Amino acid sequence: AAMMQMQMQMQMGAMMQMQMMQMHMMNPMMAAMQMPMVTMVPSCACGSVPALDEEAAELANCTLEDMAAIETEAREMEKTAKEEAKRSESFVGLMARYIEDEGFGFISCPECKEVWTKTDIFISGRNFMAAGIDVGDMVSFQVERDGKDLPRACKVKKLPELTRLRKKLLRMRDVLRIVPPPAGVKRANADAAPPAKRPNTGPPDSQA
Repeated sequence: AAMMQMQMQMQMGAMMQMQMMQMHMMNPMMAAMQMPMVTMVPSCACGSVPALDEEAAELANCTLEDMAAIETEAREMEKTAKEEAKRSESFVGLMARYIEDEGFGFISCPECKEVWTKTDIFISGRNFMAAGIDVGDMVSFQVERDGKDLPRACKVKKLPELTRLRKKLLRMRDVLRIVPPPAGVKRANADAAPPAKRPNTGPPDSQA
């Protein structure tokens, strides 16, 4: 009986040693597996979430008065930017569209019509990329003639603050579901609109 007990103790001791050796071998493997997971987490992710939450909360609580204030601020800032641009023979416009397949786009600027007879000024893909701009940005630019004697934008620069205000205003309009009417068209009052008359499909002489 004493021999059997000693054998069992020896077997248990050997099993414990094997388990300890296996754990010792697995620890470096687990550490190696965990290392990439740590580096994959962006360090700035936690810092960007509060900013997005604050912006979303601000837009969710915006009112018509808030939107009117932003419109006034954006209008005054755009006016100032245009006055400064005019002193350097430049213009201020909206990067309206860019066609990636063709490699060019257009800047919308009403003030260009008087000088260049166009409100949409061509911008090449090279100038678009070099300026680091995107569709929807407000930009300052100068105009020169290309090889075909046509106007094209050059020395294009993004106007960050004016762009930020304009995009904020667009998001406010989206939240409040307000779409501005086209220029020169007044918004109709739906409540005051008269009911539509039913068209008369019969011949004129059939009316009583």
